[in-house]
This record gives sequence, structure tokens and C-alpha cells, in this order.
Amino acid sequence: MAKLVLDNNEWAVKDSSFTNVATETINLTDGTWTLLDFDSTIKSLSFNNATAMHTIVLNARTASVDNRWHGGSICTMPRWYKDFKIDGVQITNQDLLSSVWRLESDHSDTSFQKSFVAGFCIDPTSTALDTVNGNGALYTRSGGGAPAYGCWQYNGGDALASTNNDYGLSSVMRGYAAIGGGSFLNVRTDTDPDSIQGGGTRNSNRNADGASANSNLRLIVAPGTRSNGDALPQDGTIIMNIRFSAFTIGNLT
Repeated sequence: MAKLVLDNNEWAVKDSSFTNVATETINLTDGTWTLLDFDSTIKSLSFNNATAMHTIVLNARTASVDNRWHGGSICTMPRWYKDFKIDGVQITNQDLLSSVWRLESDHSDTSFQKSFVAGFCIDPTSTALDTVNGNGALYTRSGGGAPAYGCWQYNGGDALASTNNDYGLSSVMRGYAAIGGGSFLNVRTDTDPDSIQGGGTRNSNRNADGASANSNLRLIVAPGTRSNGDALPQDGTIIMNIRFSAFTIGNLT
């Protein structure tokens, strides 16, 4: 069997093992990402090469359900996106895709009622969530409360909060022109070895994504708010490390 490794910012098949498959560390400042920011919400973005943490500084926004990726039907928050390719091949909504996402926030960052998503989508330029058709990993936090990691699916998500959550893993599967579903595990690192603090599942309930077959998939990374009544304060921050690994499966019929 083949091993997946990251080669020149693309996944490539290299040798004979699927054990310890590498994860890609996302760097939104590497020049390969497009930022779409309808309302100039992004004030600044920086990347720490030592920690692989992004620091996203936001301008103020009034409270609205449109500030959320995991609620309502419209989201006008900024997002970074790019085409998703494996080994130089563009992946589409028809391909059976399996992935694991890893989010880790700097838990000293308590600036506002925040959320954050990272995953796949079809149309990152739309404000309509049933056109974006996204799924992946979810992070939420209520100010200085316990961090919550989980799974984002379409216009919803599930996450578990705990002061013991050090990072979150979200596994999502999609294909056959459906968004699919996923599961998540939250990891604590104060045990030896690391252990699971909690987990769960989330179904998109979108067995047809509404897009044409063989529509291109994109990667999407985006900040948001935790709930409908949450505003973005001026200079609110999100500090996040983002990693993932993904592959497609064929010969199923």
C-alpha cells in the first residue's frame, strides 16, 4: 500500500505504508490562499513559524446570526480558501474523501465569544451556507470559559467544552455529491500518554449538496462568533494552529 506525504504543498503517494500518515500544517500567509472579506473584518494576520500558530486580529462587527458558520442560513464572515488537490489532482464533490483535522488554540486567548472552522467546501465565495456546502473541524469558546472542539457540518456543529481540552481532532467523510458527516475526539496532554477527554458525532443531513457532480472542492478556513447574540469587539483575536490529512478512496463499485 502507498504512503501519503506532503510534497511541495501537495499530498503525494511515496512508498508502502499507511501508518503514521503525515499531517499538513496550514500557513495562511504562504501565498497560496485567497482571502474573501466582505466587510473588511480582518485587521491583520500573522503566522509564528516556531509554533505554527496564526494570530488573526478582527475589526468590530455587531451581533448577528450572519457571524456564524454553524447556525442560520447566511454567513458573511471572512474566509480563506484555495483549490484542494492531492498529488496534483483536483478533488471533486463526487470523490469519496476521508480526512482528519486538528485544531489547537492558544487558550490564553480569551478576547470574545468566538468560533472557528477549517475544512472543505464547494463554493467559498457564497454567503449562503447551502451553497458553501462546508464541513470540517469546529472550535468555540465563551470568553475565558472552557475551550470546545468538535465537528462542523453544513450549518451546524457539535463540540464539547472542557478545561482539559488541549486540542481537537475531527474526522469527516464526504463524497457522491453529498456533504456527509463526521466525528470528533478531544485530547488532553496532561496524562502520559495523551488521552481522550471526550468526543461525539455530527451528521450534515445533506445527502445531496445541490451542486453539479464533479464540482471542485476547496479548502476553507474561517473565524466566526459562538452564538447569534455575539458581537465581534474591536481587535478581537483568534490564535490557532491548523493541521489536516486527507485521502480519497476508489474502486468501490
